[in-house]
Amino acid sequence: MERLLNTKELADYLGLAHQTIRVWVSQKRIPFLKIQGAVRFSEVEIQEILGKSRKEATR
Repeated sequence: MERLLNTKELADYLGLAHQTIRVWVSQKRIPFLKIQGAVRFSEVEIQEILGKSRKEATR
């Protein structure tokens, strides 16, 4: 079963304030699930987003 992160766990993982994550959710800037009113994030989806946004340094 896929691991789901709560807002605090995701904020810690990304090194951001949990309020930043809440703002992103309200602006729909980050994919999330609502399970019985609780906001959760797919760890797999977050890792995919991070992988796509990675930029290689140029010389």
